Amino acid sequence: MSKNNNDDKKRLEKISAGYSYIGLSFHLTVPIGLGVWGGYKLDQGDDGIPKWTLILTLLGILVGFYSFIKEVKRLDKQDNDN
Repeated sequence: MSKNNNDDKKRLEKISAGYSYIGLSFHLTVPIGLGVWGGYKLDQGDDGIPKWTLILTLLGILVGFYSFIKEVKRLDKQDNDN
């Protein structure tokens, strides 16, 4: 009976680890999407170059990659501890 419990625990750990890695995509897409959306909204009144869209998109990319790398390091440390 305990062997089945150990197998079930290992299976659950693998599944939860998989969900952790799926969440990485949000660390990139959310800041970039918010930057594009916010820049677009700020540029709606201007007829010139979409400067806010460019600035906030680049800022979103930087924030997204920073968050992504930070989360990958955390997950790597968590995997190494187990």
